[in-house]
Amino acid sequence: MHARRALVTPILLLALASAPARAQSQKPALLDRWLGQLGRPFVIAIAGDSGSGKSTFARGLTQTLGPDRVKTICVDDYHRLDRQGRKRAGVTALNPAATDLGRLARDLGRLRQGRSIMKPVYDHGDGTLAGPEPFTPAPIIVVEGLHPFATRALRDNVDLAVYFDPSSRVKNTWKIKRDVGERGHSEQAVRRSIRARKPDYRAHVEPQRGQADVVVRFDWSRLDGKPSQQDLRVRLRERNLRPTPRRVRRNRSGPGYALRSERRADGTGITTIDGRPPSSAMRRAERLLGRVTGVTPRIERRSATLDAARVLVAKRVLREIARRKR
Repeated sequence: MHARRALVTPILLLALASAPARAQSQKPALLDRWLGQLGRPFVIAIAGDSGSGKSTFARGLTQTLGPDRVKTICVDDYHRLDRQGRKRAGVTALNPAATDLGRLARDLGRLRQGRSIMKPVYDHGDGTLAGPEPFTPAPIIVVEGLHPFATRALRDNVDLAVYFDPSSRVKNTWKIKRDVGERGHSEQAVRRSIRARKPDYRAHVEPQRGQADVVVRFDWSRLDGKPSQQDLRVRLRERNLRPTPRRVRRNRSGPGYALRSERRADGTGITTIDGRPPSSAMRRAERLLGRVTGVTPRIERRSATLDAARVLVAKRVLREIARRKR
């Protein structure tokens, strides 16, 4: 019983981020006051390989923080070449030469100034480029894709950088499921693409991991001593936290889960959750989140471990907004 109660501590303030939200009251939420004091949009960048879960996570984070105050930009919209053009040029989408990252950085700068932009559009269905569409700033902007903080100009316009780093076996499983089920590709074609794109991933996407404020690492659960695809293990490594005078470690476990957290004197924090966190702890975290955001996500649990990862990253988002407000 005590172990379950303690689990709320590393998931402090946060809640499940998986489904539509509803307003709790008409009173302005604390988060809105913080954002008003910030005086500009807060930009979250989520980077990672194709099929790593970035888009799903971004949708969940939007629901967690409140869909009325969040807008999302996909880096793919800034492709210079369409799918056929990349084939003719012999480059993959993972090569930054295929994407106009300079334009993306300029657009983020304009949005942070409260100015609207004309955003390009990329159609994942047929791989074509469409004409630009108006995009107005929102209190929180999420930019997700392969290279959202790959250059200094991009990093200068990002407040919190998150890198998604699932193990290759998890990532490949997710990518095959998405590209076959949602994009109509054959499994053989997806596997060929994975092999062909690996050098570009390592050269152009993976280096962003070293620039991230938060690295989210997923793998199959090893709670019973061997990998199990029934559950996941997530490890979050955070940088640039407030330094502590000494190292602090916490370990908790219970039926079906184990949690380890460590806070280091240099401002680094590591939290590992293996298995399924108790629903009671997640519900308490959900109520605490509502006190800050003014919204209550309805639970549509798919993976308790993934939900916990969203909770932990959302906690960091709220902390950074509160720290930056005037």
